[in-house]
Amino acid sequence: MMPSELILDDPCLRGPMETKPEKQDESQRVIDIVRRHWAKANIQDVEIHKIDPRFVHGPLYYLSVYDAEGVERENYVHVTSRGDSLFLSLEQLVLGIKEVKPLSLWESGLSFVKLTGIPGLLAICITFTVCFIAIRKTKNDIPELLSNALTFILGFYFSNIAQSISHSSQSPQTNRPI
Repeated sequence: MMPSELILDDPCLRGPMETKPEKQDESQRVIDIVRRHWAKANIQDVEIHKIDPRFVHGPLYYLSVYDAEGVERENYVHVTSRGDSLFLSLEQLVLGIKEVKPLSLWESGLSFVKLTGIPGLLAICITFTVCFIAIRKTKNDIPELLSNALTFILGFYFSNIAQSISHSSQSPQTNRPI
């Protein structure tokens, strides 16, 4: 099974998630971390069950380790920009996540840009600028260019929501001619 098939479905994502080469390298690195930890044990196999890409500050990999008797042990690897962490049990994972420090302002900004892209960043900036000018109530009105840009951004946003709702509510049977 390929890592792209293991990624959890997220209703916020539009379209299938593609496996990039760095994601494949990351998956192999995660398997290597678990294999190194269990190197002295007589393990037979390590496999990734699923990947939660939207976990705290980075993806969480759910892995199974099979020993010589075929007994399965679940392990978790949390991948962040600060390093990878191996957890041997759910209890360790919970305790480890409690210790995760918040991202700095710079790291938060970078993760926001990775999530939304530059167009999303520009849309947020234009929206905040228009709101700031409207709240400040200066003598000048909102410039027409900013007003038009905001209207375009809001129209695009709500049309995407309407499209995703209509696509999710339609089943293949409702599209058949009667």
